[in-house]
Amino acid sequence: MNTKKAADRWHCNINTVRSYCNSGIIPDAYKKGVWVIPDNQQKPPTGRASMVKVLEYIKTCRAYPDNQFAHPLSEKQFWEIVLYLEKYGFISKITVMPIKDVDWSKMAVSQLGENLIKEEQKGMFDGAKVSVTAGVSDTGIKTIGLSIEKK
Repeated sequence: MNTKKAADRWHCNINTVRSYCNSGIIPDAYKKGVWVIPDNQQKPPTGRASMVKVLEYIKTCRAYPDNQFAHPLSEKQFWEIVLYLEKYGFISKITVMPIKDVDWSKMAVSQLGENLIKEEQKGMFDGAKVSVTAGVSDTGIKTIGLSIEKK
């Protein structure tokens, strides 16, 4: 289907569909003069930035398996994104049910997911001051903060 048909089906603006295609969150979309999107493509639950937050969360949990980190989104949005990322191959398959019992330290971000992260980060740090902070809240939840100050 083309971007107009996708916009009609998904009840959104055609520019939103183009943005999804340009940002890489519709992995099987390709440009042939115009964007061509698979007919069975599900509407992405959000834009690339929020998807990358979830991918980074999974990578952090995998890198630090003994720690528990709070994810950066609402529960509903987090799970919608996780299921989308899994369905379209951005992360490894979820083999545990119920899904709330997933061990995030055993999940992996695929090459497709890594590419999405790279696209989001392109130019993000050029000439910027980057600060990373870590801490533990009063309730024992470990947090990591990232601050980017553009020049």
